[in-house]
Amino acid sequence: MENKKHIEPLSAKIRNKLGPFWTLVSIAKELKTWPKSKQEKIIDLLADTAVTCENVQNDLLELVDKTIMPDEYILCAANWYLDFPIVDKDFPEGFCRPKNCDSGMVFSGLRHHNCLYQMVAITGKPQHEMGREIQGFLTNKNRFVGREEGLIIALNANQVKDIDDVRGKRLHSEDLY
Repeated sequence: MENKKHIEPLSAKIRNKLGPFWTLVSIAKELKTWPKSKQEKIIDLLADTAVTCENVQNDLLELVDKTIMPDEYILCAANWYLDFPIVDKDFPEGFCRPKNCDSGMVFSGLRHHNCLYQMVAITGKPQHEMGREIQGFLTNKNRFVGREEGLIIALNANQVKDIDDVRGKRLHSEDLY
């Protein structure tokens, strides 16, 4: 009960907005702009009190899920060394590297330099001796994406801290965290 008192002003705002089912779309979109803690409380409130029909509850929760949580988002920085030799190639697809990388090795880390240092520590070779390299990102879908596609994904997932700080049309880990 204390939890519902704490969010009473928000519940009044939602109740005022509730009307026909189609207005739930605008509510879900507005939730994207709120802090995560408030989003969760509002979702609980809508599911528990504002909507009583079970089918509508399920539709609402699915709608809010899709609106707030993007299908794909950036997990971390990654460097793909395309010419890195893999000795044992009998691993299942997507097991030892992202599912869209058909050769080499992908190192991941907080920043791209962390990925580089991992590669150097493992191989003992400097970067220029490792052949082709692509700097990008890993996504929650086990995909490696370059900086350009990474920016599109991060923008769609509302992960970019400040759009004004983005350099050109490329994503940098500093844009995310």
